[in-house]
Order: sequence, then C-alpha cells, then structure tokens
Amino acid sequence: MDIEKPFPSGFHAQPPRMRARLVKAFTTRAEAARRKFPNAKLGFYGTLLPDSRGRETDEYRARIEALVKAGECGMFDEVDFLVPVIYPRFGPTCGAAWETYEPYTRKAIEGSREIHKSDGSSLPVLPFLTVSISNKNSKHRNEILLDLPTPDPLDATLGVQLDVLLALRVRTAVFWVGSNSDLITRVDNPNGRTVSQHVCFRRPPLVPNLPH
Repeated sequence: MDIEKPFPSGFHAQPPRMRARLVKAFTTRAEAARRKFPNAKLGFYGTLLPDSRGRETDEYRARIEALVKAGECGMFDEVDFLVPVIYPRFGPTCGAAWETYEPYTRKAIEGSREIHKSDGSSLPVLPFLTVSISNKNSKHRNEILLDLPTPDPLDATLGVQLDVLLALRVRTAVFWVGSNSDLITRVDNPNGRTVSQHVCFRRPPLVPNLPH
C-alpha cells in the first residue's frame, strides 16, 4: 500500500496527537485491504528510510522510535511485511558517499527489525530496490546503474546490497522499475538496458563436487 502523504517513515516529524490519528488511519486502510484482498500479502511502502549514507543519525533513530510506537498501537497488525526503501542513492563521482552502500542497506534492515506488532511479534522485511540512482542531490540522478562510469557498477551497488541482505537473512526483495516491462522505461535509457540485466548479473556460486 503506497501511502506517501504522509509517509510512514516521516511519522517522527508529526506532533504526537497527529501521530495517533495517522496510526488509526493506516490501521483502517490495512483492515479494509485485508477484507478486500484476503489472500494478498500486505505491507505499507516506505516503513523505514535509513540515512542515505548509513549513519546513526538522530533523525534515523527518531524515525525508528516513532514506528516502534506505531507498532505498539497496532499499526502493523494487519500487514505481512515491513517495507524499507533502499534505492541506490550515489554514483562513483559522489565522493565518500559512493562507499556507503553497505551501512546504508544494513541500517534499513536492522532498524526495521526493531518494529513489531502490538503483541510483540516480529514481521519479515521486504526491502524495495531499483535499477537507477534515486537521489535528486546526486550527480548521477536517474542514471541507470549499468551505465555508471565505473568498472563493475552492479557489483559496487546492487551487489553490495544483495550481499548485505543475504548476510542478514532477508528472504525476499522487490525491484521497482515503474512499469510492467523488462525494458527499463521509467528513466532515460539510451542503451536499452533491461531489468533482467540488473537482477541476473551474477551466476550462482559453484558447489564443490557437483556438475557445473
């Protein structure tokens, strides 16, 4: 459920009384969606945005604390996943920020796992990724990852992120590409890059003593 105004990750910026009203509103929407789509897997898009460089900032902690309280009040009782957003934010000419994909991704998952249902039970994390730089302040804004001016751009971006997800035992991730097409059409794509090129850029690891 993509409710961006207000964004779940922005609850911390709302006054306490407004937060209570928002929790109730989100809960109502989840209950309605559950009744309408009883077999669907539900989640609120953007339940946590980490600091773009993976720093333990006051704002990052405030976001988590607001969502923890929302969870205690039942906001996530009718959903199946928490949905942090870990879109690629930086390219190779963005200075030191280029080296922050690991902490950025890790903080999204670790922070999400502090959020629970009202009975204290945990929820799986279903992070959202994409195949271009999603950051209006980056010199590489909307540039497709495969076209970044650096050797092995996917290993330096999605490769790092997927390694973190595997290490933290995240079972599923979603790649948002904007349309139901393998050819990337959401942004300018002069080289005809596809989603499959980004998702299937690595072979599975070789298993000893098995035919390859």
